[in-house]
Amino acid sequence: MASNTLHIIGVAHTVVNRDNLICAFTAKVLLFPEVIQPFGWHVIEYSNEGSESHAHEHVVILTRERLQQLTRRSSREDPHHLDVDNQELGQEYQEILVQKLQARARPGDIVCHVWGPNIGVYDAVKNCHHVELSVGYGASPGLPFRIFESSAWMHYHYGKLGDDQDGSNYRWVIPSAFDDRKWIPSDEFEDYALFHGRVTTRKGINILTEIARRMPDLPVHVYGPGDVSPWLQDKPGNLHFKGSLFGDDRVSVVQRARCILTPTTYIEPFGFSGIEAQLCGVPHIGSSFGAFHETIMDGLTGYRCHTLADWVEAIRWSGRLDRKLIARSARERYSREAVGQQYDWALRQLADLSGPGWYGACSRKFEALAKASEPAQRRSRIWIYVPYFGSLPKYFHLYLESLRRNEQFISVIMLTDIDMTDYQLPPNLICVPMNLSALREKISRFLSVMYGASISPGSLIPDPYKLVDFKILYPELFHTVGAQYGANASDYVGWGDVDVIYGRFSDFLSLDSDYDVIGGFHGHLTAVRNCPSFRSIHTRIPDLLKLLTSDQVQLTDEVAYRKPLLDFLDERQAKMFYINRYFCDVVPERFVHLFRSDVHDSGGCFFDAYHPDRDIKEIRCNRDGRLTVLQTDGSSWETIYCHLQKRNMSLNIENPASEFMIRRDGFYTVEI
Repeated sequence: MASNTLHIIGVAHTVVNRDNLICAFTAKVLLFPEVIQPFGWHVIEYSNEGSESHAHEHVVILTRERLQQLTRRSSREDPHHLDVDNQELGQEYQEILVQKLQARARPGDIVCHVWGPNIGVYDAVKNCHHVELSVGYGASPGLPFRIFESSAWMHYHYGKLGDDQDGSNYRWVIPSAFDDRKWIPSDEFEDYALFHGRVTTRKGINILTEIARRMPDLPVHVYGPGDVSPWLQDKPGNLHFKGSLFGDDRVSVVQRARCILTPTTYIEPFGFSGIEAQLCGVPHIGSSFGAFHETIMDGLTGYRCHTLADWVEAIRWSGRLDRKLIARSARERYSREAVGQQYDWALRQLADLSGPGWYGACSRKFEALAKASEPAQRRSRIWIYVPYFGSLPKYFHLYLESLRRNEQFISVIMLTDIDMTDYQLPPNLICVPMNLSALREKISRFLSVMYGASISPGSLIPDPYKLVDFKILYPELFHTVGAQYGANASDYVGWGDVDVIYGRFSDFLSLDSDYDVIGGFHGHLTAVRNCPSFRSIHTRIPDLLKLLTSDQVQLTDEVAYRKPLLDFLDERQAKMFYINRYFCDVVPERFVHLFRSDVHDSGGCFFDAYHPDRDIKEIRCNRDGRLTVLQTDGSSWETIYCHLQKRNMSLNIENPASEFMIRRDGFYTVEI
């Protein structure tokens, strides 16, 4: 089976965060997980401490302290090229990178090279597929598998190789994706022309100077790192060097511009700043060679120029262009979804080389196009049945908020006699009045019909915790209840817990994929296709009635259900989204000894059952609902949800929608 794991290599001399987006390669690493993970890929990022990406796992190469010791830059305003040839930094980064990659990479995984072809990595893990995710400036001949950001750049490299170089079916042209949630149009703009990039001669600063001289009434604002001294003498008064932009400040400056200028003099591989401007509806005026022939639709989204007069007239004519059309066109071509689909089929073609490869029966390209062309329809969703009796966790309002943030993904039907009037319930939580006696009677009738068993309701479920043994019945037991509230045959139905905090499910899973089971055999979340054969898998469990009628808890949902489920999936060649890789199962104090036999003070432990050798510093929930597990060793990973297993914790949060962190002893608001 082809692997779905991607190892993406960060840039040695930067941190993957918003302060370093002037580096197009760092920008690629930052957004790439959000682009590709919704298509079912598992992304492991290898980069320096402080990454703000949403990769499933973050493997730290250099700590903040060590990077600070090695860098030649003294502040974030200093240009990145000061460290490009920093051999001490590069060598140490490379040694740690290779070591950590070798420990994690498995045969058939895909290693994504961003800062050119890393031959040391290529040689170290040869049983993986290697692809250049964005071919850089001097990378020739490069790796066998390459993704170019423009057709112009691909053919430029073919030309460099000479006439005897044949084409390759495993080289693709895919543009970079952009965060179209951030780069949005503004209703107002000002009368200045904008340049945003590295301040160097080959980026066209001399051309900007001539434009400013020819148009003395037009302010020309130049933003970006670099030495401006060569242009200060005899500089036109309307040419302003404004320094570097960071974070969200970049957006407002771009949005307000009359137009953006990209007068690059070399063959531009792509040009990030021009696309960011187009997403904001800002006309893009650029050189008439390189990638600009693909990124600028002349007369629609901007203009391509040959002479100084072209530049001057293009700026004057830019006010006639439809800024809404520019923004709409850019979204159709460069949004995360549009580009993610292209990456998905290209990477699946590459992964198929572990199997039939070029001879495979399935066209990954047309498979993706077919899905994209299907008429819009109601999206599948997960329906979770939760009978609940007793006391709710003290952080239940945080659970509700995390559920609200997944409104497009999950619905919870809670069957309970608890008074919920003190809680603000999200639309995707449905409360169905039911007490424990009524549930016992319902189960008794169900067992009589399904198994021909005559079992007194009073002998069932002596304690609410015994419900864990009955969870495997829920998909069929509550089938009519779910149908009443909208669950249909395209959905998933199952069971779950409320001692969890959900992350962003959409970062990990697309329900339009061909999964048959979500989760598998976990009491905190398992869901199966809403069809009779899947809902009745419980009938395959040997001696199920004995397990259900025993006074002791048998953990049927996680033990007895496992083998019948796996056998059923194997028989049908069905597909399971194996959620173990993505959730954080915090070990309760009473079970610490099962993982760490040498620990005497279990109260001081805070770790995940699937990473028992590493302690958790905190679990951070940001404002958009993403959960990130931060380890004490500096590593981090995004999690689909964390299961707290009724851990005794204090609560220090007033607003459930605020950013908060979960530590060993409680929940705390993050002070911004």
